[in-house]
Formats: sequence, C-alpha cells, structure tokens
Amino acid sequence: MAAGCDTLVGSTAIVALLLAACQEPVPKTPTFEVDVKPIFQANCVRCHGAGGTLNADPRAFEAVSPPNGFLGQYEDKSDCSLDATGNIPATCLRGALSEAKAGNLALYLHTKSVIRMPMAPSGPLAPWELEVIDNWLAESPPAP
Repeated sequence: MAAGCDTLVGSTAIVALLLAACQEPVPKTPTFEVDVKPIFQANCVRCHGAGGTLNADPRAFEAVSPPNGFLGQYEDKSDCSLDATGNIPATCLRGALSEAKAGNLALYLHTKSVIRMPMAPSGPLAPWELEVIDNWLAESPPAP
C-alpha cells in the first residue's frame, strides 16, 4: 500500500466512527409521523408515490399495485373493505399501518431476493431505518 493510502484508510475509519457516534439512537416506540413517514418518503416515493399518488413502475411484473395514499397517512381513509369481487374500492386510501401489516412490509424490507424494497436501482434501507420500522411494526396494533 502506498504511503498516502495508510493516511486515507485511517482518516476514512475515523470519519466512519464519528458518523456512527453522531447517529441518533433508534426510538424504541417510534411514531408514524415523526419517525416512519420520513423514511417512507425518502425511500419509497419513486414507485409508491406520496400525497395520495401512486407511480406506475414499468418493470413491475403485475399490474396490481397497492391502493394510493399509504405513504401519506397513518390510518385508512374512506371504505377500504373488500367488495363482493374481492377488490378494494378505488375510493380507498389505505393508511400506512394497514398496508404495512397486510402486505408484510418487514419481509419486503429485509429480504435479499428480487422482491426487496426499495427495488434497484435504490439500495436497501440502512440498518437504522430498518430498526425504526421494525420497532414501529412491533408496537403497532394488528391490521383490521
């Protein structure tokens, strides 16, 4: 290794340690608005939209997508019960809690398979972000 590289590697390690020391602790009981929603908005809006929108992902294998809105609010808005044909009404705006519980969000965030969310070219969530969402799911009531 060249002489300058030793200094660079040492400096990189110090910066990494400082960044780790400065990171906020993971909240044990995170809230949707303060802790989870910003993670969703930073990592999921490319495909799932925000503010009641849903962006079509041209690489999606199926035309079926989750109902609009789940990044923007905690609870469902409108009637989200299944109709006689087993579909959710178009007027339904699913909330983050019911969508996360019903869709098994933790599986998609932690998996290393093709269905990992967020999908490439985005990288996986950081360990801190995963732990925040895991704590939120663990503390949240079950989906209706």
